[in-house]
Amino acid sequence: MAGNILQTWEDVRVTILYCAPDPNVSFLSRLLHRASGTADEDAGACSVEEENLLKRARRALLESGFDRDKVTMVCEGKCADPAESMLNMAVSEEFESILLVRRKASRLERLVGPTTYRLVNLSVMRPIWVIDPPIPSRNVLVALVGGPIGQRVAAYAVRYFSHLTDSKFTFFHVIPPLPPQYWDHGHELTEQKLDEKREKIDRWMKDYEDRVRDFAQEGRERLIEAGVPKENVAFKAKTMKRDMALNILSEMEDGGYGILVIGRIGSKKITEFRLGSIASKLLHNAQSCIICLVN
Repeated sequence: MAGNILQTWEDVRVTILYCAPDPNVSFLSRLLHRASGTADEDAGACSVEEENLLKRARRALLESGFDRDKVTMVCEGKCADPAESMLNMAVSEEFESILLVRRKASRLERLVGPTTYRLVNLSVMRPIWVIDPPIPSRNVLVALVGGPIGQRVAAYAVRYFSHLTDSKFTFFHVIPPLPPQYWDHGHELTEQKLDEKREKIDRWMKDYEDRVRDFAQEGRERLIEAGVPKENVAFKAKTMKRDMALNILSEMEDGGYGILVIGRIGSKKITEFRLGSIASKLLHNAQSCIICLVN
């Protein structure tokens, strides 16, 4: 799936990393070992079976259209912490993004955090693609908020997906609830004070929505310049109902989108395991899609 999306993107290079677990160490032992801060000096070597797995992955990329010279394979044997290994390689090799396939977690791993969730929480600077196959389409939903992260999300979507000229792109904004300073706290207000409050709320809503529309318009123009038909690029805004993450998931399903681009932390400062609460809910509940978490 990654190969089908990236193979027409110029100058892209891919390193396939396989972190082979140590068969002699249980998951709990690896967890305790990681928490102790000690290093595993015996890196070990990958088995023939694991090397063959890497070769199959490389062959899949080549068959999707990648140049042979643009694909590298790396196998780390007796890997105690796959998430840390992936992040360390991304930093040392200066990779722009990290892609991984979400896998089913065991009951114990769900309690302490499987590789996917550990990686997205460790990777503060690099965007993460979480792939949960099968992917229904290459249509892209770009979830925007009014803060600076909205602009970065729009720019990232254009940079990585504008070559998908046959895809549908929607810049999607869920209108958030009013911030606390505009709440009605039950105070008795004169008609004049009520009018002043309504004006402030209207001004705040307009300023916020204008910022989002500016991000979307800039992204739309760049997509069209890259060759995406203008009728394939849209902007949509909906009032939040119950939960912002559920609104995004509903839009993903209704529109048949296969790719979601979203910021790690949205308009709220609430965090869960160093991950924005909206992004965390999407990771837990989204299925059959690619989620691109932008920092």
